[in-house]
This record gives sequence, structure tokens and C-alpha cells, in this order.
Amino acid sequence: MVYNLKRIYSGICVFLFLVFFYISKFDLLLLFIFSILITYEIYKNKLYNFKTLPFLIFFIFIFMNYERLMSFGNFPITILIILIILFSVYFHYSFIFFNLVLLFFIFSSYHLLYNDRYFFYLIIFISFVNDTSAYFFGNLLKGPKILPEISPKKTWSGTSISSLISFSLLFFFFNFPLIISILVSLLFFFGDIYFSYVKRKNNIKDFSNIIPGHGGILDRIDSFLFPIILVSLSL
Repeated sequence: MVYNLKRIYSGICVFLFLVFFYISKFDLLLLFIFSILITYEIYKNKLYNFKTLPFLIFFIFIFMNYERLMSFGNFPITILIILIILFSVYFHYSFIFFNLVLLFFIFSSYHLLYNDRYFFYLIIFISFVNDTSAYFFGNLLKGPKILPEISPKKTWSGTSISSLISFSLLFFFFNFPLIISILVSLLFFFGDIYFSYVKRKNNIKDFSNIIPGHGGILDRIDSFLFPIILVSLSL
């Protein structure tokens, strides 16, 4: 049983970094840092396509009226997000849809921070618990991999236990609704797989080396990106 100490130490540093922003309430600064680092990693890994730039700019203007977009209701927005995700998987070389998913995350984060910042930080905290428990139990119990061709380190044992822990925290301790608790627990895993798929298709090992042992900001937000969007829609 071998653990990456660099990953553990840097994970603790990132956690303390987020605690500082939670206590200081510098939420917009945190979101600005997220946006800058995401933009940097998109540029670094060439996850953009100038042919689709006008389309992306058009969507940015739409997202600038995110609150008005939310007024259409949760169901049509959810369908739109699912379609964008499916298109991003199918058209993984155009990058436009992957960038739209990231835009949804940024504006959902803003919406969540504006309406109830507690949920924003709580989801990130539970994603840390989810990732840590998956890493610990996956190394401890090992066993068969889930999708080795996409995410070679994800095991059934680590993922099952971490999902159960996340669900228990959300439902029993923080009193989230049953359906939201189940979905968020599953989305931690699917976010990780989704970003791993993007990396494999574009021959990327890590999006960057900003966080030692973890990679870049996109390697770190993968698990809580979809839960943030979901919780934002549920408010």
C-alpha cells in the first residue's frame, strides 16, 4: 500500500487555501482565480478552436445573463447541460462544448456563491472527502478497475466506498434531499471520468503542474464541477 505524500501535502494546502477564502469571504476573488487558471490550462493544452470562437463568444454573452437563463426553469437548463456534455464527448476535438461546460461551472459557481455560499464550499469540502476516501480505500483494497482505458486508477472498491461516504454525509449529516444526495455522490465520480476522457482523447496526462501530485486546477475541480452545477440548479 503506497501513498503519494506530495499529493497528500498539496491536498492539505489546497484545503487550507479554501478555508481561508471561506473565512475571509473573498468569494469573487476565488472565482476570479479559478477562471484565470482554467483559461490558462485551456490555452496551455490548446483546448480551443478559433473556428468556433464566434460561437463561444455568442454563448458568453448569453451566460452573462445567467440569472435570466435560470428563469426558464431547471428542467430545460438541465436538458441543455446534458446535451452540451454529450456533444463535448462526441465532438471532443472541437472543444467548444467542453468550454461551454466550464462556462456553466463558472456561472453556476457565481450563482451559488451569490445565493448561498455555504453550499458552494460544502460541496467542495465533500468532494475532498470523496476523493480522499476513494484514493485511500482504492490503495488499501485495490481490486478491479472500473474503466482502466479512461481512468486507470479508479477501482470499484474505492469508488463504491467513497460514494457511500459522500451520500451519508450529504443525506444524514447535512440533511440534503435524498435524490440530490444520490446524484451528487454519483456526479463526483462521473465528473472525474468525464475529465479523464477529455485528457485521454487529447493525449494529456495532467492539465498542468500547478498543484503537485494532483496536476492543474482542471484536475482538481473535475469531481465537484457537476455537483456545483446541480446544486446551483436546485436552489
